[in-house]
Amino acid sequence: MPYLRAHQAALEMKEDVAFYLEARGKNPQLTEADKAAGNALSGVPWDALVRPWHLYLKNALGAQRSFHQGEHYIVQEYKVVIVDEFTGRAHEERSWQHGLHQAVAAKEGVGIPHSRQRYFLSYDNLAGLTGTGMESKKEFHHFFKLPIRAIEPNRPNLRKVMLDRVYKKRDAMLKAVAQNVAEHWHLTQPVLIGTRIISISEALAAILAEQGILHRVLNAKQNKEENEIIAAAGELGSVVVATNMAGRGTHISLPKESLAYGGLHVIGVE
Repeated sequence: MPYLRAHQAALEMKEDVAFYLEARGKNPQLTEADKAAGNALSGVPWDALVRPWHLYLKNALGAQRSFHQGEHYIVQEYKVVIVDEFTGRAHEERSWQHGLHQAVAAKEGVGIPHSRQRYFLSYDNLAGLTGTGMESKKEFHHFFKLPIRAIEPNRPNLRKVMLDRVYKKRDAMLKAVAQNVAEHWHLTQPVLIGTRIISISEALAAILAEQGILHRVLNAKQNKEENEIIAAAGELGSVVVATNMAGRGTHISLPKESLAYGGLHVIGVE
């Protein structure tokens, strides 16, 4: 299997010798010397290749250096499942292109899938409704040639937006968030915290547990419970820690008691 052979070869390659990282520590690039050396590797199943061998190596390096379990993907039922970095939601129907998904699967030692994204383009008509369409505007155009149109809300916006707070270190940020949660929790005001990645949600949940603050955690690992957890986020005294909520599509009702204490307090982390 080319992907497994590329994974093993990439493990032996040294940064700044055989390859270098660009674009903020991502996107590995082979040196010209190692492109040539890679093509001379023994044990490569050349008959099974569908693209140049150096691209298999590049994908293997990217999988090892730039894609991390719990942040970019999770492993479910021996499969690599992409986690949307904006919503924190696991998407079994998505896959990375050009052999990258297979490279990540080879790294994790799970089943190596076939590419499926191109099959969407076989349909005569493509359309959809999503809460994160504008953020993914370029992706929709690039892959599916689809335009995005925003629909304005049908009621006045009552949200009060507070100023951003910036911290130099992650620990300081997490402690500040926990303190803010505690202040509202002691008033029984419901709190919803949206984090960008799973590890941050779990780290914050650990701090809240140490402080005795009752809470629930929602990330890609609890995907099946998401409707129940989010629907109850507006209840009096509720605290929910979740990967970012855009696109989950679950309505949060606010009882009169919660409205009397200021409504739902939302904290966006990172």
